[in-house]
Amino acid sequence: MAQSRLIELSYFDPKSEVRLKTYADTIILDKNDKGSVISAIRFGGDSAMVKAMSDAIYGGGTVEAIQNEVHRQLYSNPKQYRRQMSHDGQYAVATLMANDDAQSADPGDEEEANESGEQQTIQPRKCYIFCPAGDRDRLFEEVDHKTAAPLIPEFRDYMLDELTARGDLRQLEVFSLKEKLDAYMLSLKPEDRGFASRTGCSISPGTSRSRRRRAGCRSPEVQR
Repeated sequence: MAQSRLIELSYFDPKSEVRLKTYADTIILDKNDKGSVISAIRFGGDSAMVKAMSDAIYGGGTVEAIQNEVHRQLYSNPKQYRRQMSHDGQYAVATLMANDDAQSADPGDEEEANESGEQQTIQPRKCYIFCPAGDRDRLFEEVDHKTAAPLIPEFRDYMLDELTARGDLRQLEVFSLKEKLDAYMLSLKPEDRGFASRTGCSISPGTSRSRRRRAGCRSPEVQR
């Protein structure tokens, strides 16, 4: 989206025949089979309109984004957002951000299912990361916070590049008038071990920073 001015958001409820209109200064989008999906959004306007638009998006409604005479359908995931609203008289601002997927069930449950002969497919856990634009140090920190096993800072570039190459770390589309930021979708394998265990660039929880530097993680260039 061209970063020229606020994006008009429009929503129409055919049952009540009510049309809503607000204006967004920040939209972050992912993609699925339908098209563009809202990962985060901030918009403002009349307090009642903003509250109703927030409810519509939270409930899974499809909104239309209009900018420079270009119309775009934005889909949402029902009840998958955390919401915040602020008020200044009759004016209000709403922010919705997609929730990370919940932690998977206890590994013991998977073992019991295997023993009983049941087939169980565990999907990767999706997490969202927001950080200043171009700040790879902050990006690495956020990835580290999302994983179960601490990662080694010296392997920052290698790990981020590998995550991207494997498709486990995808950059999202960002429109923002006020802030320069990047957004990512991080897919974590079961028990958060998928990537770290394959590279050997993680260490046991509780390890100090000095011990991290001395950890026996071989350089990516010499791994066999």
